[in-house]
Amino acid sequence: MPLQGQNLCSPLYTDDLVRQVPLLWEVATPGATIVNWGGDERVGVTDCLRYLEELTGVAPRLDPSEVTRETYAFDPTVRRGLIGDCAVGWREGLRRMLAAHHPDRLLAETGAPLRPSRHRTAEHGTTGRRTAEGDTTADGTT
Repeated sequence: MPLQGQNLCSPLYTDDLVRQVPLLWEVATPGATIVNWGGDERVGVTDCLRYLEELTGVAPRLDPSEVTRETYAFDPTVRRGLIGDCAVGWREGLRRMLAAHHPDRLLAETGAPLRPSRHRTAEHGTTGRRTAEGDTTADGTT
């Protein structure tokens, strides 16, 4: 993460991507209109990670650095004018993605895992939980 501020992005949920492809083909004309393809919302990557933390209970390790990965937040004005708005906001998109690909990591409204994500640790021979860095601890701490 940058030393100050956040890297910005424009998350586009899969359902919107799939819905938008045929719409973009329908409005395509010779001469190629340039369209920035991303979600409607500009979001800080740190904000995305903090929201994933809320959904999973796993805290990301954010190390400020002078060297960061370049990200882009797109201006959706032209795309929205051609084919309309996205149907899924970034928060709902991240929640759906997590539910589809890692349902065992998604917390219920009460804060309890929907399905516990437990792992055996060879070192202690006890059950622990996986941290954001992928390490497993026997006592459930990070």
